Amino acid sequence: TVDFFSMIIYETFREKSSNESALVINVKPEWIFDNLKVVNDFAIPGQSALFIMDKNGGVILSSNDQNVPVLTGLKETLAEDQEQNKAKFGFFAKSFGKSGKFIVSYMDMGIEGWKVVSIQPYHAVLGDIYEMRMTSLYVILFFLLVSIALSSIVAHKLYKPVEKMLVGIQTEARLTPEDLTEGKDELSYVTNVYRDMAQRLDAATNEQDKQKRIVYNYHLRSITTGSSFYSIEQFYICVKQNNLDIVPDGCFLLVIIKLDDYTEYVSHTSVNQRMLHSFAIANIAKETLLSSQYSCEIVDMRTDHLVVILSAIRGEGTPLGEIVMLLRDVQDIVERYYKLSLTMTTSEPFLGHEAITEQYGLALQYSMYKLVFGKRVIITPDLVKPNMEHSEYGFPAEQEKKLIESIRTNDLVAMKSEIHYILAHMSIYQYDHILHGIVQIVDLIKTTIREINKNRVVSISVDLSALSRQVLNKESLDEIEQLLQQVCCDINEKLNNSIQEKNTVLVEAIKEIVTVNYSDINLSLQSIAVLLKITPAYVGRMFKKSELVSVGEYINEVRLAQALIYLETKDFSIKEIMEICGYMNQSTFFKLFKKKYGATPKEYRLKSNIG
Repeated sequence: TVDFFSMIIYETFREKSSNESALVINVKPEWIFDNLKVVNDFAIPGQSALFIMDKNGGVILSSNDQNVPVLTGLKETLAEDQEQNKAKFGFFAKSFGKSGKFIVSYMDMGIEGWKVVSIQPYHAVLGDIYEMRMTSLYVILFFLLVSIALSSIVAHKLYKPVEKMLVGIQTEARLTPEDLTEGKDELSYVTNVYRDMAQRLDAATNEQDKQKRIVYNYHLRSITTGSSFYSIEQFYICVKQNNLDIVPDGCFLLVIIKLDDYTEYVSHTSVNQRMLHSFAIANIAKETLLSSQYSCEIVDMRTDHLVVILSAIRGEGTPLGEIVMLLRDVQDIVERYYKLSLTMTTSEPFLGHEAITEQYGLALQYSMYKLVFGKRVIITPDLVKPNMEHSEYGFPAEQEKKLIESIRTNDLVAMKSEIHYILAHMSIYQYDHILHGIVQIVDLIKTTIREINKNRVVSISVDLSALSRQVLNKESLDEIEQLLQQVCCDINEKLNNSIQEKNTVLVEAIKEIVTVNYSDINLSLQSIAVLLKITPAYVGRMFKKSELVSVGEYINEVRLAQALIYLETKDFSIKEIMEICGYMNQSTFFKLFKKKYGATPKEYRLKSNIG
């Protein structure tokens, strides 16, 4: 008995005929397995196994039973893998208990669920790969160590010049690495040393520039405040040595630049901000004025103003009208970019450097007339000429009397009108006279209020102690007028409140007199006026203005209210109640009571008792 495979080859499916034959080839299974084994063992000789497995997991044929390990769960694993891959051929790697890990390849034969299964040890298949990987790692590690060694040698040689440079820097700069802690390496250290030295150099340069600027400004201020002390030769030397943009023997013009509301400006800006603004204004002015034919220098007087010294060759100076237009451009630029208002004052054009100080003094004097012309103006000698010519001063006596009378009579419109007229009248005089007139107005107001308070029981509480200082701190007559008119409004309000308080006290006194004396048959407007020592007309007018009823009507209201109380609470007769309440005529009492309550006293008592 021999197991074999038969392969039958024939031509058709018809019944066999005598003419048709079939070729039958019988093949022993060992022959097939021998050939498959040769192929299967080609990579791993003697370590693989090849067998046929039926659908129940049994081994039908095996090429070498010794190489088939115990593969528990192989059938289930094959079924799962084949289900997942949906293919007749497949492979997978899996560990089978103590047998170890294998690579399993399989092929479905399509006959009764048979499968051809090839099993190869996992380590035998991938052993060469692991060996090659480890070899690569060893080679890489070797080359890495060699590279580190070579790089260390090269770096040591390259670092020698750097080390010498660092030693030289530390010696020359007198620094140690601890002095500059930001650097984490030599290059960072060198960078920090360079930055530190650059900062020191910059600081030294700035200090040098600052010293030069101080000397520069000193000479400019000396020329401005003491030009007469310079001879023409000394002036030439000063201009040349300090490189001043001044024509020594030319035509000159001075401009004073002042900030408006300077006191308020100083209060809300720092020193650095003020220096920055001064620098900016000077640069803007210089750049703008250089478009004229004048050379230009700006002098910071370290006070509330700058001085512009314009100079040109004699006969070539720009007309003053064009200079004024350029100055307006400066005002516009500064206001647009810095929100600062400037008032400028020009001198007369003059010849010779000796007159610089004199013209500076005159220009300062002209600049005071901002009080008259207001802020953000350009004051020229022609503009202040009418004021300078009014040397005789006189305070308007008639308006003085009217102002005092308007305060005493508490006429607010008249107070404001007189202050406006007096200030307008004074605006044509010289600056000193204007200040004198302003102080005189303040004194008039204070004196009048003191006199009013002397004759009053309750003083007017208007604080005028700081008024003089407040007025003198203002920069224009318009501001002074607004301040004084506000003071007039305060005085008017205090006087009105005082009158109102007086009227309230009067009305309350009348009410109290009536309440206490309602039973007095002689109680009347005249008796109350005599008691208060005030005219009956005034008492009656004030009471009716406050209570909207006359004194007589109020007396009747109080008496009738008391009569009502007696009717409800006392057993007095109607006549007794009438007399207690101050009435002598019964007819008058009944008439007033019925008009007030809609019933006679008897009817009211009856209804009250029934109720």
